[in-house]
Amino acid sequence: LPPQHVLKPMTESTTDEVHRVLKRLMNRDFCGYYFNKPVDHVAMRLLHYPARIIKPMDLGTILQKLAEDKDRDWEAKTYQYIEDFAADVRQVWKNALHFNQLPEQKEPHVAFKAAATLAKDFEKVMAKLHDQLNAESPPCPKLLRAKLLLADIRRSPFSEYFRREREWRAGGDKYVNF
Repeated sequence: LPPQHVLKPMTESTTDEVHRVLKRLMNRDFCGYYFNKPVDHVAMRLLHYPARIIKPMDLGTILQKLAEDKDRDWEAKTYQYIEDFAADVRQVWKNALHFNQLPEQKEPHVAFKAAATLAKDFEKVMAKLHDQLNAESPPCPKLLRAKLLLADIRRSPFSEYFRREREWRAGGDKYVNF
């Protein structure tokens, strides 16, 4: 199916809703310090940050992209689909979890705990929003949804095992060419 029948487009009302979701997230505890603006790795003396975090993302940048999209034509929008927005928010959590999970620490860093909690809350809100959007339009077929999720997992920094050639080759053609 073409993307417009599978993915949920960012209509004006959907954009307003995700904007509200994002603002609620940004007002939560710890967001102001850890997630609302880009990590200033130089000022924080985190010189290894750029080497560990390949795709930096923060909630403030997402908010700015949403604002810029209001004045753009459909083809020029950063967030054409709700899934594009969700991927960027998830990237914030992935980065925080990846960077702040250090094996030598006995207790996880507060940013790690906050990201884990906020990620769970975000997924609950997105599930409700998807249910609402599915009621308004045809739902995504399960096989196609699985393919989209698999593609997202492959992009995740936590999917290293699955990105090793010997591992996915062992899965055969069905794993590689779905």
